[in-house]
Parts: sequence; C-alpha cells; structure tokens
Amino acid sequence: AYDPARMAETLTPEFLARHGIGAVVLAATARTQEAALAAARAPNLSLIRDGRYAVYLVRNARSLATVGERNLELALADPGYLRFTGESDGGTAIVRVNWFPRWRATVNGRPVPVSRQDDGYLEIPVPDGVITLDITYAVDWLDWAGRFLCIAGAMVAGVWVMRSHAATGVVARA
Repeated sequence: AYDPARMAETLTPEFLARHGIGAVVLAATARTQEAALAAARAPNLSLIRDGRYAVYLVRNARSLATVGERNLELALADPGYLRFTGESDGGTAIVRVNWFPRWRATVNGRPVPVSRQDDGYLEIPVPDGVITLDITYAVDWLDWAGRFLCIAGAMVAGVWVMRSHAATGVVARA
C-alpha cells in the first residue's frame, strides 16, 4: 500500500523501527517492481522466501513495545488485550498500537496513565527492573449505550416494516 517510488525511504531501518515492523511482504506485480528492487538493496532486510510473494525479515527489528532501546516481549495477544514482559531502565514504554482514549494499562498490576504520542502510538510510564505491561481496550458506558441504541433502533425499524407490510396487505384485500 506504500508508494512504490518512495519504497527506498520506507524500508530504512529508522522507519521500520519507528513502526515496529519485523517483516516485509511484497507481491510480485508490475506495480511493486520498484519496491522489490529497493527491498533487495536494503541492507537491513534478509530475504527468507522468494516467489509470487517475497518475504523479508527485518534485521535487528524493534518489537511492538520498547523502553528506550530495549524490546519488550509480546507474551500474550488477544482481541483488546496485550501483555508485554521484559527489562526496563525506567522511563517510558512506547507501544506501537493506535491510541484511543479507551486503552487502559497496568505495570506489574498497578494502573498507570496512557498518553498519546505525536505519531499516534501509546506512551506509558514504567519503573526500572523486570516489568509486566498489560494493555486492555476497555468498553465503557458509551459503548454499551451505543450498542443498546443500535439494537433498539433495529427493533423499532423491524416493527415499523412489519406494520407497514401488514397495513399494505389489509388495503390490498379490501
């Protein structure tokens, strides 16, 4: 989905690290020829599969969550829930998922604030030492209210359709 003409700058170690990209997959099409050439020349990529889909592994990849230069390990991933573990020198963990106000975080079981970075990723304060960082997408009352209103609206629309259909049937028989 990236502009093939700008692929060389997209495949730089800085870009891939900033976004936590660990692998690059390129489909063999006329549109991606320039991207394939850039990937083959990129010193930070290792080709691990060639063919219709070329797969490159990013050397020294950054993980989805980092503290300074340290990668945190993704220990568990479920819909709306991520757990990272690792060593920290203290400071700020950067988690490369899109920020939204309903993200909640705990570090070693204690709630911590979740902030938004300028690039849209999560920023979470962490202490030094071994940490477990849990991130949960919380469903709040607005979500429940929206679901309720959606169901109520569908029910009202269903009743309205059935009544108008019944009324049409009565007029047709008369």
